Amino acid sequence: MRRVRQVSPLDLLEVVGKKPVGPIGPTGYADLTDGQVIIAHDAMATAVHAIRQATPDRERLPQPADVGEQWPRVKASLRVSGAGGWICLDNHGNPYNKAVPVVELVPSGQATVSQRFVAIAWPEGKPPSQNCLPPSSAP
Repeated sequence: MRRVRQVSPLDLLEVVGKKPVGPIGPTGYADLTDGQVIIAHDAMATAVHAIRQATPDRERLPQPADVGEQWPRVKASLRVSGAGGWICLDNHGNPYNKAVPVVELVPSGQATVSQRFVAIAWPEGKPPSQNCLPPSSAP
């Protein structure tokens, strides 16, 4: 298994904001909120995880159908450690008990509004357990 250095979402944002990679859309810190960066990071981390899991040894790329078959396997020891917490998917590839940032809009000037972080919440009221498994009754 290859070891990959963890990079923060803001570090990635800095890379894609400059040449030769970018700029790719509005990627400056003032242009995006942290929540958007976290969601983009976690989506990419989950996609990369599935691609790596679907790639046979000594192959460069997996078959696209093999990548899609990875979604129900993203749980337990194969969970993804995202910037917004663990990413665990149910048997249909849907996120299970994923952390959700709660923010409020606050006035920050005459005609502007900014976001203020309030709390992290989970659909089940608490973070998933270490095994990161959806209940067997999950759809």
